[in-house]
Amino acid sequence: MSNIHAITNGIYLCKPKGDIVAALNVDMDSVSLTEAVSDLWTLSFTIHRYIYEKRWYENPYYHSLSEMMELYLVSEDCTARFMIDEEPTITSDGTEEIKTINAHSIEAELQYKNLENFQINTGQDISQENLVMG
Repeated sequence: MSNIHAITNGIYLCKPKGDIVAALNVDMDSVSLTEAVSDLWTLSFTIHRYIYEKRWYENPYYHSLSEMMELYLVSEDCTARFMIDEEPTITSDGTEEIKTINAHSIEAELQYKNLENFQINTGQDISQENLVMG
């Protein structure tokens, strides 16, 4: 992680190796974290396309939040990386556009990796238990 000491509580957009790109201006009241012992953690939140701080402007990185992007959550309770593994939902009422993000803990990326010629407990010479040196 880059700049780990400068990070405060919040949600950050990351590069695939975990380097932080920027803090996200998220509706913190919408943040929901579901922890699981034997399953993936789930992080959900909403982000507004336009935000008001003395004037209206487009939320930076709003358009960067898409499927396969990574997030970094920092809170008093935990620090964890997540991957957006489904396309975010966009809702609009004509005056306001909101993106709903659902992400899973970073081990979700293993679902997208294909292992070829990988064998365990098959009894063959190529099987991993036979390759252990000892």
